[in-house]
Amino acid sequence: MNKVFLTSLLLVVLLIAACQSSDTSYRQVRSVRGSTLGVNSDTPVETGASSEASSTLSDNPLKEQFRAYLQNPPTSKVSYTLQTTIQDKDQTQRFSGTQTVAIRGKDFVLQTTMGSESITTANYVLNGVYYACQTEKGEWTCYVLPKSEEDASPQIQQSIQDDLEKLDVQDAGQKTFLDMNTQCFKLSFQDPQTQEKGETIYCYDKNGVLLYSHTQTSAFQNTLEATAYAQPTEVDFQLPVEAKSLPLEEEPPQE
Repeated sequence: MNKVFLTSLLLVVLLIAACQSSDTSYRQVRSVRGSTLGVNSDTPVETGASSEASSTLSDNPLKEQFRAYLQNPPTSKVSYTLQTTIQDKDQTQRFSGTQTVAIRGKDFVLQTTMGSESITTANYVLNGVYYACQTEKGEWTCYVLPKSEEDASPQIQQSIQDDLEKLDVQDAGQKTFLDMNTQCFKLSFQDPQTQEKGETIYCYDKNGVLLYSHTQTSAFQNTLEATAYAQPTEVDFQLPVEAKSLPLEEEPPQE
């Protein structure tokens, strides 16, 4: 995955999961040109392990508060500045851009514009259907993503419960963005393959709107900071063009 779009991964996993929290089904994680989509439900799976995880979470007020912000986002539209730094051996790469996130019930839109080339990608979840859009030479192209034939609900629910249980959530104090006070949380993590450690700070206003995030490891930094906060309109949840079906990959001829 292109690390430039790691912030898309972070926001989509958090925010799409959140805006779908009242749904009774799950969608399989999908990747389209560097953007990953994943959703979960707040409906508990009737398994002993899941119940145990929920019980443990309820014993940790800070994690419970973070989960409440995560799973119950209000209707909102937030624009962010985006700054990314990648350290690759002796080379340092810096990228900048903007992101806009619109949430309305179960509908979700994430639009990202990167750098001077003004490359824009947009991910949509509308009425339970997934779309991936992008601009090329100023023209939009949108694709509708196929639904999974297999219901991965128990596995996804259990994975999210386990991941949340393993997170080290700490109080990161209060900060002010757009003249609004926020409650901040610091999440520490470790890559299971490389053992590289890192942390992410998320700051939410009193209504549960994400206004700031900062992720840092030894080789990567990413910062999102809100620049505008408003209520979305119907136009925000309309595709820029009619969506096409994803082209099928041709199988190589058999010898």
